[in-house]
Amino acid sequence: MLKRRIYKQTRCAAAVLFTVSALGATGAVQAENIPLSDKLFGLNYWYYNWGANNTSGGATATPMVWSSYASTGSCAVPSPAAGVPNTNDCFEAYKSKAQAAGAQLVRIGGTTQNVRILSTAELTAQLGAGFNAAALSQARKDQVDRYLPVFLLQIDRIKAAGMEPLVQMPINLPAEDRLNWITQVKNKGVKYWSIGNEPDLDSRLSPINGTVSTATCSNSSCSSGGNGLITTTSTVTSNANSFLSQWYEGGTVSPTKTVTVTVKNAAGVVQGTPTTTATAYSNVPITIDGNTYRSFRDNFVDWAKAIKTNASDAVVVGPEFSTAFGYDTTSTSFQPLLSLHRCFISDVGNLRLNGSGVPLLDIYNLHMYASWNESEANRRLGLIQGYIDLVNKGQSNPAAECNSTHQYGTTQGARGSDKLVMAVGEASGTYSSDAVTALTALPTTTPFTLATLPSDAVLSNTTSASGVGYGIKDGAGWHFDAGQFMVVMAKQLAQFGGKYFIAHNVMVGSGTPATSIPSTNLWQKNGTLRSTAEHWKALATNARTHFMAGTAQTTNLDDKLVQFAMTGASGSTVMIMNTTGGTKPGVGAAATVAPAETLRYSARLNGSYSLDAFSSAQTDAVNFAFVDAVGNDKQWKGAVPAKTTHMFTFDATGKRLKKWVYNKADHDLALLNGLIDTDAARALSPGGKATDLTLRADQPAGSSGNITLKVNMPATLAEYRNRFEFLVDGKLVGSTSETNGAAPLTSLTVDSTKLTNGQHTLVIKGYDKDGSADSTDPLTFSTSNRLDVSAKVTFFSTGLVYNRATRTYNGSIKISNAGATTLSSLQLQLNGLPMGVTLQGASGNSNGAPYINISASIAAGAAVTVPLVFDNHGGMTITYKPALYSFN
Repeated sequence: MLKRRIYKQTRCAAAVLFTVSALGATGAVQAENIPLSDKLFGLNYWYYNWGANNTSGGATATPMVWSSYASTGSCAVPSPAAGVPNTNDCFEAYKSKAQAAGAQLVRIGGTTQNVRILSTAELTAQLGAGFNAAALSQARKDQVDRYLPVFLLQIDRIKAAGMEPLVQMPINLPAEDRLNWITQVKNKGVKYWSIGNEPDLDSRLSPINGTVSTATCSNSSCSSGGNGLITTTSTVTSNANSFLSQWYEGGTVSPTKTVTVTVKNAAGVVQGTPTTTATAYSNVPITIDGNTYRSFRDNFVDWAKAIKTNASDAVVVGPEFSTAFGYDTTSTSFQPLLSLHRCFISDVGNLRLNGSGVPLLDIYNLHMYASWNESEANRRLGLIQGYIDLVNKGQSNPAAECNSTHQYGTTQGARGSDKLVMAVGEASGTYSSDAVTALTALPTTTPFTLATLPSDAVLSNTTSASGVGYGIKDGAGWHFDAGQFMVVMAKQLAQFGGKYFIAHNVMVGSGTPATSIPSTNLWQKNGTLRSTAEHWKALATNARTHFMAGTAQTTNLDDKLVQFAMTGASGSTVMIMNTTGGTKPGVGAAATVAPAETLRYSARLNGSYSLDAFSSAQTDAVNFAFVDAVGNDKQWKGAVPAKTTHMFTFDATGKRLKKWVYNKADHDLALLNGLIDTDAARALSPGGKATDLTLRADQPAGSSGNITLKVNMPATLAEYRNRFEFLVDGKLVGSTSETNGAAPLTSLTVDSTKLTNGQHTLVIKGYDKDGSADSTDPLTFSTSNRLDVSAKVTFFSTGLVYNRATRTYNGSIKISNAGATTLSSLQLQLNGLPMGVTLQGASGNSNGAPYINISASIAAGAAVTVPLVFDNHGGMTITYKPALYSFN
């Protein structure tokens, strides 16, 4: 028995192993398909940043940052007048694109709401005696109330777009404000609640480098003591990892606080000379956004209790950790995957609401910005899933998995239907290099000239005025590989039963790939899609109800040819990606270099390997076996070039419906043209190409003699087909093939007399150049050819009698069945009648000979008599030769 891995990971506390088995080369794969979340594919919609948008005191409203950024430089939405809150944003401008892309869940989140918000008591102490109650009220409004209305507006916009909102509650919101926020969000019908954002983000560590804060008091009532609202800033050393470890462990530093006081008059003119005082501090806790690990955890728990108490159907999500690294048990450096994640899942994952059975944490959410191959992604998320499994089984131990200062909860019993699940709240590829993607064959219709080349673009080795050599600097979210990484991550979430996988965002900043700032936009400045959006949209719009289990027969193409499959009662979706031609961190963060090569595969949907499988000795090919929802026996083969993605969709019967192809060449051209907001540029950005693979058999014209069998197919499909086979009642009656590069004929003429009379079933198979076949639905047609059964009967003609009244010659013919079977659907035909003699009451004629339809059947040994009446005005001698035909 051949064992093949779906995923496997080990760690010090527990091991998780899932396998499928294949019985021989074509034996059935034993695997279980995993239900997919109906919220698997999501988008981010960042918090509004009101730092420059405070409308109190007549301040001028300015465009918001991140995906709420609004200017002609990004998604071309207007900025408001002075003093008016800017509620224009890129999500609203791009929502039709998000809908078309199949977005199911939209997360309102970001680091904006991690800002330290002061309580009433803290503000009172800060403001001092120089501020009255009105000033205190305004300060509270500036800090808290200005966020909530727009936050609620974002929820409304998501729901109006037909999507589910996932809302991030501000971790540092004073306790006195929580109930108001919870009540108003609950009243919007929100189900998914996230708490905090990236509490472990090392770039926001404070204090480091001996500086706690630098502050300026700009209020005219400031005194030399430095009263007033103070803005805190900090810097981070290059050794952030060690400080992150100290943050988790509750470490301290001894910095110096430098406060500069600048006094201004009402006109904003500086009064006197600014004064600076420096104060040394000892044992200051290391914080991120004002929180130590423990204070973040305590805030998280308090928020979760408040949400669960006041919104009984709430699903609580968190903690949105960003440190998806560190699992080396031999290393002395900080290893978050072995400590931080493990502790939080075990500790908070075991907490219940006030001792009840209601868990405080429903979804463990983390962020993934990386460029791993599949094995490495599987290893890291498998580690997380292992911790979650222990909680669900009641086998985790916070006392052992957290140090004593971190433990909050205690081990609870196994979870029932309310199992803890995993999710990814932010994700994007972080591929980067100094290379330039050169476009050496830009179409002549390109809108570029050397003079109009956008500043975001760069040139490769040539500066040809013809445009040859224009390129774009490789970077993070606009790299082709970033889209394939999204698929790798979505697959991991799907096979682990994760709740959602949320792509980074609709639009950030100007939407241009500046070489200095990685952009993780899904869409481009002109509204076309990047690789991340193309891959994400392809999966989301073809999602099924279950992750489709599958296996590769050999391991030779692991991490090179990557598949992700889904299935359900309505059909299946299979995506196959060739990731060669680049460098990616592998297992243990070791880089793997895969030279560009075309890779081949065979695949089958019924859990067995293809009957036409590749040999295991072929190093450029692999055989896949999938298990679709209804056991269809569809099999096909293909070849995928480097940096290319293929996706096939199937109906409930296993028939291939479409083939979607997307590659780096198309992506790079779209990327460069994406900098120009014109229809010409958009026309040069086709993105992924879907080909309709469906074939349909046309109803043959006529039912006798030579009939034409014809296949009907989309015009774009011709380039994929090189042979057609025509099968009647399951038997091949003919075929057409490609000749000298010309597409095969789509029709075939057959002699219907070779078929029995009655109904037949026509199926036409169309073969592509990979050797895979697609078939038409069975078509029923009928043939009705006359069969000469004269040899099975005897004829006896009576003499003719002239009737003077009618001037006709009357007689009859007796037909006796001498055979052993009943004859039916009969025609009596009189051949050789002389010129001038006509048969009255004829049913028709065949080649000039009249015939009479006989309604009665003639049983074996029986006879029937048919009356005959002739007109013979020329007085000719009446002679004829009878013949009997049957249509059965």
